[in-house]
Amino acid sequence: MLGVPLLAALALPSLAGEQRDEGDPQALRIGVRVVSHMPVPRQELAKALEEATLLFARVGVEARWVLCGALVEESEKSAACGRPLEPGELALRIVPDPNGMPATSRDALGHAVVLPETQDSYLASLLHDRVQSLAEEARCPRAIVLGHAMAHELGHLLLGTLEHSSQGLMRARWNGEDLRLAQRRSFRFLPQQAEQIHAGLRARLHARQASLRDAAKVF
Repeated sequence: MLGVPLLAALALPSLAGEQRDEGDPQALRIGVRVVSHMPVPRQELAKALEEATLLFARVGVEARWVLCGALVEESEKSAACGRPLEPGELALRIVPDPNGMPATSRDALGHAVVLPETQDSYLASLLHDRVQSLAEEARCPRAIVLGHAMAHELGHLLLGTLEHSSQGLMRARWNGEDLRLAQRRSFRFLPQQAEQIHAGLRARLHARQASLRDAAKVF
């Protein structure tokens, strides 16, 4: 499904402090399984996930991350990464280059596979080499660029479109000013995008509930 075995997992605590109660079945949450074809420094990854978590928290969505593959040691492996994705769970790959990916523009930091008019879009990829190049060019910490790129590509999946906006996090191309805003935590989803993300997550939740009801009929 992802091109490499999902060998290991490390569950990270959510950083979204303003979410609904844990027992609320309508709480807007996403699970993201992160798998890498290459090692990423742990401090860099932790900071990137913190940034991405905050970006989603600001639009009222709690992100929960599970690390797989080269991102964790063999001793930390979990059965979670070996299971099929659940409805509403997304997958995010970190790869060194675009080989084997659908065509991307030369300056794209990643790619999302969006299936029109369905809730089945689940896979996004990040090009770590390009993230590193942009960070160096803009003199911005790599973890900041990586975290914002994560939220951007996952945003495509949740918005259900590959279209970009003229402002904010979902801009097609980022410049130095965008990344200066990112360092000040002022580069984010637009309000109308938050509404679309909420609608998309609720549709995924309803699809999951429907699948559970269908499964219950078997017994």
